[in-house]
Amino acid sequence: MNHLAIDTATEVLSVALRVDGALSRAFHEVRDEGLRHARLLMPIVDDLLRQAALGPDQLDLVSCMRGPGSFTGLRIGMATAKGLASAIAALDALPRPPVVSVATLDVMAAASGPADVIVALIDARKGRYYAAVYRDGRRLSADLDVDPAGLLLYLGRILPGIDTKEVLLCGPHVSGFMNNVECRELPDGVRFVAGPDYRGGYAPVLLDLAERRLQATGYDPVDQGPVYVRRSDAELSRET
Repeated sequence: MNHLAIDTATEVLSVALRVDGALSRAFHEVRDEGLRHARLLMPIVDDLLRQAALGPDQLDLVSCMRGPGSFTGLRIGMATAKGLASAIAALDALPRPPVVSVATLDVMAAASGPADVIVALIDARKGRYYAAVYRDGRRLSADLDVDPAGLLLYLGRILPGIDTKEVLLCGPHVSGFMNNVECRELPDGVRFVAGPDYRGGYAPVLLDLAERRLQATGYDPVDQGPVYVRRSDAELSRET
């Protein structure tokens, strides 16, 4: 399977391409240059395809982050993935575009490695974070939109029933969160630990999770869109 994975959920842009032939080859590029995805994404895709000596029509699967994350970033990533997949479906007469989207926080948690309790988080601006809590690879929460105090309160309710001394934080905004949160507010003896390489891009992990999702549930429905968790400022402005 030739699989292109696109991560535009945050300001860290990451694209990975897996090519399966006699040997499996993987290509990965990261740009940590702010929200310039509209300008950078397609040149990176073109570059990876050239490295692999592939044409876009030779892709078997395109995957992207579903959200939460940057409103604009998610739209760019999903529109690009669905556009490429729709072209592939038209060329190959497929009944559905070969695109799969995966929850952003699930990918970040999967990239963090083994830990008793994992909190994947993204800076949601306005002093809040998108977050999800995991235990032994299983979700304990829905996608949360909380301030640090709210997240600490949630953890304070669930951690007393879990035998752990560490909560592993993952995602590209871990350092900012840890700089603004007093670890002593956690239950006695429990501390936050920052996961490794949290600005290294998540597209390589997206490759694996998207292929597992494809095996489990197939391609995305044609009307699948980004998951935002909260309404955009533009929507709120229209109401007022």
